[in-house]
Amino acid sequence: MIGKDRTNWERFFRAININYDHVWQIPDYSWTLMFSPPIPKFDLSAGPIKNNLFMIGMSLSNRAPADERYYALKPATGEVKDPSRRFDFDFDAIVSLLRKKTKNKDAGAGWITGSCPLMWIYFNKIFEETGESFDLGEDSFIGFAGGWKTFKGLEVPKPQFRARMTEILNIPDKNIRDVYSFTETDVILGECEYHNLHVSPWGDIIIRDVETLEPVKTGEKGLVNIINPLANSYAGVSLLQDDIARIVMEDGCPCGRRGKVVEVFGRAEGAEAKGCGANIADMAGL
Repeated sequence: MIGKDRTNWERFFRAININYDHVWQIPDYSWTLMFSPPIPKFDLSAGPIKNNLFMIGMSLSNRAPADERYYALKPATGEVKDPSRRFDFDFDAIVSLLRKKTKNKDAGAGWITGSCPLMWIYFNKIFEETGESFDLGEDSFIGFAGGWKTFKGLEVPKPQFRARMTEILNIPDKNIRDVYSFTETDVILGECEYHNLHVSPWGDIIIRDVETLEPVKTGEKGLVNIINPLANSYAGVSLLQDDIARIVMEDGCPCGRRGKVVEVFGRAEGAEAKGCGANIADMAGL
């Protein structure tokens, strides 16, 4: 658990919203579908909050009307012996939602977010079992946040994931974007319309040699060291992460945004998955 105080959370929310407004350029949307259980209510003054995922979800879902917020996971039926497996995928409700939004062309743009592997598993399941594809409109948006660390060996390349989501949901490729972050930091890296991950201007990333921990040259792989000036209530200004990545370029992205562009390859060998994606996968019994 990371002890983030009110100042930290306010900075984190502002970082999220700046990224989504200026990098992802999310249009106004009228409904949300989260691949998580329902988001509980939080009081920032009541003490530490366990999971960034829920905070991100709360921030995003609050833009849509309360009666247009949908959650892919529901409480499991029957006796639950393992408390981590207390949610099931709400198949019927999600199929009904997709059909309703497809039929009603005035439903407005939607925002779908959460774990990439859960979307892959369950949207494919819906497609295979119903034989249907859906039309959520060219302004709808998918923002996913990794999660493959829990599904090692089953990873799907991002272009394949985007192509499949476009096929099933008719959401344009440019509106299907990744984000890179983790619980211990407030720095958010979002993909632009060219699917390049941009380092936030209020933070930095240094790629370090896995043996010497010295900085490597642009284009070389190494461990991720995030510089996080937003940290206020915990020792998180400089964090050495166990992800392998490289700096692709500094400036020069076709989208026109300046700064570092990063390619993330995944966890270093032997690293244990403990992030939001792993927690949600456990909840869903996967």
